[in-house]
Amino acid sequence: MRPNGPIPLRPPPGVIHGPTLTVIVVRSVGPVPPDGRTERTTIYLERMTTRPTERWHHLTTTQQAALAAGTISADGAWAPHLWPLEFIAAVDPVLIAYEREIADLPDPSDDAAIWAAVERVVLALNAADDNNHIETGEREALCDYLDGVLTAAGVDVEGLTARRGLGRHELTDTWRDW
Repeated sequence: MRPNGPIPLRPPPGVIHGPTLTVIVVRSVGPVPPDGRTERTTIYLERMTTRPTERWHHLTTTQQAALAAGTISADGAWAPHLWPLEFIAAVDPVLIAYEREIADLPDPSDDAAIWAAVERVVLALNAADDNNHIETGEREALCDYLDGVLTAAGVDVEGLTARRGLGRHELTDTWRDW
């Protein structure tokens, strides 16, 4: 298995997994194992995207290092102003908790549980954005990410939002301050 390759949908306790967009179901039929099963199905999520915070962190730390090395000017170091490390440190655990909550849903068609998870993550992001670092680009990246995590878990996001009379792009609108 590649280091950033497929990871189990429901990892064992203590395993942290990243966001995903593609569900891969692998079926293997072979010799009967000692427990008598003849078929084993393993569900994997293929890592297709990263949390927006990973990109923000990379750009911020890269520009901070370049500024310290004198290879860019203060005017060229825009990322630390858009995404201070304190902001990233506040947002990343919120996204990780959301990933875990969605991955642990017993039924990806349980609208009430899904909407509750979306509400929790949006309210937590509102709280993490106390200095208004989430602007248009960040909002779009976060909304795409939240949608992608649901899609990877088998949630029909289009159907979920339609059942509330909303468009897919309105998934977070009820609670979002950013």
